[in-house]
Amino acid sequence: MNKSVFRLGRYYVLNAAIIGMILCIYLLTASTDVHSVMGRAGVSPFYRGDSAKRQVVLYMRVATDDTAMVKRAMDVLVYTGTPATFFVDRAFAAAHPGTVRMLSQNGFEIGGAGRKAVRAEGLRKELALTDRAIGECTGAPVSLYSPPDGEYSRETLDVAAALGYTTVLWSVDASGQDADTVLTRAVGNLYNGAIIRVTVDGPTIEALPAIVKAVKEKDYEFETVGTLIQ
Repeated sequence: MNKSVFRLGRYYVLNAAIIGMILCIYLLTASTDVHSVMGRAGVSPFYRGDSAKRQVVLYMRVATDDTAMVKRAMDVLVYTGTPATFFVDRAFAAAHPGTVRMLSQNGFEIGGAGRKAVRAEGLRKELALTDRAIGECTGAPVSLYSPPDGEYSRETLDVAAALGYTTVLWSVDASGQDADTVLTRAVGNLYNGAIIRVTVDGPTIEALPAIVKAVKEKDYEFETVGTLIQ
């Protein structure tokens, strides 16, 4: 009886050890939190600022060809004295250089947005084309890159960093189908260093004045991504 119990105990201990090893391997090679993945050199995406400072960022994703919509968003931000970082892809910059130039001339930071997911070997070309398209509008190099849908890998982090880019994500996704949803998502989970992602569209523009007002009333300051990185 005692030998049987001993064998049974060894069986459970062995299985527990095997399961533990499998779990460790999984945790080393994958993560349920995309923000925890790092490149080989310890490079990680930037998705929030200093937790000790009451600063937040409006991450304005331009995913429309409606330049009038972009101008409306810019006008709200200019009127309220609100800094923001606009992320545009190379296709938009090539098709609407005047709009990108207008954003830059009004003091807004411009980052590059990926158009579609690419592997590490294709990212070099994508970043070069994006930098050229935006640089021809602003006269300045691009140092911020945001991958499409926030998808990245250790390899793409390393490639971007090697070329001088910071891979930028967000910590609050406030995009929504109506203004109330956008407003609730934007101000309902504020914290120091939050990067609030919104899409430049009708619901966002309708909600934007209320977002700015509510954030400032909570005693937060708007900054750009570049300022938080510094």
